[in-house]
Amino acid sequence: MKKFLLPIGLLAGLVATVGAETPELKQTIGIGAGIGAQRYYGSFGDQGTIYGRGFLVYHPLEWLGTRLTAGYGDIENDKQDGNKFETDWFSNAGLDLVLQPKIGLGGFRPYLASGLSTTFGTAYVNDKVTGDLDWNLYMPVELGLEYLIPVSSNWTVSVWGAYENYVHMDMWDKLDGVAPADADYFDTRDDLQKVTLGVTVRMGLKKDADKDGVIDALDQCPGTPKGVKIDLKGCPLDGDKDGVADYKDKCAATPAAAVGYLDTLGCPLDGDKDGIADYLDKCSSTPAGVRVDGNGCPVDGDKDGVADYKDKCANSPAGFKVDANGCTIDTDKDGVADDKDKCAATQAGTKVDAVGCPIAKDTDKDGVIDEKDKCAGTKAGDKVDSTGCTIIVIEKGTKLTLDGIFFKSGLAKIDPASAPTLARAAAALAKAPDVSVEIAGFTDNKGKPAANKKLSQDRANSVKAYLVKLGANAKQLKAVGYGQAEPVADNTTEDGRKQNRRIEFRVK
Repeated sequence: MKKFLLPIGLLAGLVATVGAETPELKQTIGIGAGIGAQRYYGSFGDQGTIYGRGFLVYHPLEWLGTRLTAGYGDIENDKQDGNKFETDWFSNAGLDLVLQPKIGLGGFRPYLASGLSTTFGTAYVNDKVTGDLDWNLYMPVELGLEYLIPVSSNWTVSVWGAYENYVHMDMWDKLDGVAPADADYFDTRDDLQKVTLGVTVRMGLKKDADKDGVIDALDQCPGTPKGVKIDLKGCPLDGDKDGVADYKDKCAATPAAAVGYLDTLGCPLDGDKDGIADYLDKCSSTPAGVRVDGNGCPVDGDKDGVADYKDKCANSPAGFKVDANGCTIDTDKDGVADDKDKCAATQAGTKVDAVGCPIAKDTDKDGVIDEKDKCAGTKAGDKVDSTGCTIIVIEKGTKLTLDGIFFKSGLAKIDPASAPTLARAAAALAKAPDVSVEIAGFTDNKGKPAANKKLSQDRANSVKAYLVKLGANAKQLKAVGYGQAEPVADNTTEDGRKQNRRIEFRVK
C-alpha cells in the first residue's frame, strides 16, 4: 500500500513551490492516458502488476467534469500454497463524475472521481477457468492531483497522479473465482487498488478572443479584425488566392501567375518602373527611361541581339554576328567587317584590300600565292602543283624530300595534316612500279643520338605503313632511320631544325 501512495505524496510536496494562476477547466474537453500499477489482494496472496488506461473528459463547469474511462492490465501472481492465479484480457470501462475545485494552489488541482464501471475478462486458477469477469459492476473511488500547464490561451497540457480503490458490488469477491461460503465478506473479498501517472491534453470549447465565430482552439488566424469575413479556419478570405486578405487587397482580381510578385496591398510589383509588372517582365532590371517591348525588354530595332540603348551600329545588316556594341564583327581579323568582307576567311596577317581580299603574295616564289599555297616554304626550283606542293616524281637515282609530312612532337604518330602529301607520294609510286625506294627518316640534334635514331626509324616505318595502306607495294619500300645525321640546315636555329626533321625518298 505504501509503495502505491508514494507518487501521490511526491506530487503533493510540489504544491508549496507553485503560485501561478490555475488555467480554467470550464467548457474544456480533454484526452488523457496513463500507466501505473495495480494491486490484487485476495485468496491467492498480494500481487502488483502493470496497468494502463485512457479517458475522455468534459468539464461543463469549472469544478465538475464527466469522464469516460477504459483500462487494461492482466493479473498474474506467483504460485502461493501450490496455486497460481491469473486473468486473461482483464479490462474495465466506466463513466465517472469528477469533482475538481479551484482552491488557489497555482497550477495544481486535486480531484475526486467516482461513478459506475464494469470489468471484462476471464479468471484462471492453475490454468483452469474459475470465473467469467464480464459485466462485473463496481464503483471506483479515485483521489488524484493534476498539474495544469497552459500552452496557449485555449490549450492546456497536464500531468497527473491518482490512487484508485473500488467499492465492490455483485460477486466481486469472486475475482479469482474463489469465495468461501462461510467466511466474512470483508475478509474474503478480492480487493483491487491502482495507482497511475499520466498526461492529459485539453482544448477550450468556447473561447473566441477575436469574436470571429471560430473558437481559439481551432482558429488558425487569431486576432482577425472585427467585421472581416473569414473561412472555416478563422482566417480572412482571400478571393484571388494571392496571399493578401480581401480586406487589405487593393487589387482583388490578381492573376494566379502574379502570386509571389505582389506588394503588401496585393498589387503586382514593377521593380524597374518600366510599366510591365514583374510577373510578366522578362527583363526585370531594365534601366530607367529605356523603351521596352511587351515583355518588358529593351527594344532592339535591327534585331541584332543588342538593345537600341547600347547599340552603336543601330542598322546592322541582318544575318551577321555583332559585338557587344551591336557592330558587325570581323571574323578573320583582317580589318574589314564581315558584312563588307568578300573574302571572309583570310589567313591571319595577310594584307587585304578594301573588300577584305588578300593582296596577292607568294612568299616561297613557287608561283602559288600564299592564300592558296598548302605547302609554304617550297624549295626554290621545285616544281609544284596548283596547291603549291612539290610534284613528286619517282625516278632512279633521285633523292626527294617530302614536304608536308608532320608528326606529333617526340612521337612517330603521323599528323592528319600529312594526308595530302602521302596521297601524292602513293600515287607517284604507283606510276613507278620497277624502282626501289628507301624511306629515310631524320631528326634534329635535340635529345640523345640513340633516341633520335630510334625515333627516325619509327617515323620512317610509320610512313611506309601508311603508304602500303594506300596501295603501295611493300616490297618496293624500305624504311631506314638516320637520326640526327646528315643535317641539311643549321641545327642552332628553329627554322634549321625544322628542315632537318624530314622524310626523304631515295630512289634506287
